[in-house]
Amino acid sequence: MIAARKLAEFTHIARMEFYEEGHHVWNVRIELESSSGTGARIILRMEDVSELSLSEFGGGLTQLQCLRVIKATEGLDGKNYHIRDLENGLLSAECRRLWVSEDGPEIPIENW
Repeated sequence: MIAARKLAEFTHIARMEFYEEGHHVWNVRIELESSSGTGARIILRMEDVSELSLSEFGGGLTQLQCLRVIKATEGLDGKNYHIRDLENGLLSAECRRLWVSEDGPEIPIENW
């Protein structure tokens, strides 16, 4: 698992955007707030997303209690990362590239 300890702090979804880049290539941008009350935020940007599943979003605060990122070694049809909320199953997706930014430029998640 990648950056599991760092991701554990950021549970509150502040914003989520879906946008097309190129022909039939969908990206997702998720802004997450720290649950510690410090006001800290990160942005996860998933490129070339597939198998996106969202459940029980909206109607108030949405929290990803146990977000995990796993780097694929094989079998995901060119997708390199699998992202999943392990506790409640609110979010699941596969993507080709995954970037994170925390008060600065985006970097690949494995370098965060």
